[in-house]
Amino acid sequence: MKIPYRYRPTLGFIVLVLSWALVAAFFWWGTQRPDLDVVWEVGDHLQSGDRRVLTPDERSALERTLQRHPQLGLRITDDGCAELTAPAEDEGEGGFGD
Repeated sequence: MKIPYRYRPTLGFIVLVLSWALVAAFFWWGTQRPDLDVVWEVGDHLQSGDRRVLTPDERSALERTLQRHPQLGLRITDDGCAELTAPAEDEGEGGFGD
């Protein structure tokens, strides 16, 4: 059975629906927290000694980031904690030329 011509969606309607879907996907993507931001926060907590046990979201973000950036000075232990493996570099107060 064929759908009558007047009941078919037009090209303009299809473009409009796809545009709104892309806008919704863009705003959803914009609300996501970047993995490097999570890793930065975990590193700050580790350096200050506030906490060591990772939440599941932090652990998965840290695993993804360590796969992409293996040179980071963090690692995940067997008990689900994070620890620093390299000391943070301190450049001093003067910047260049010290």
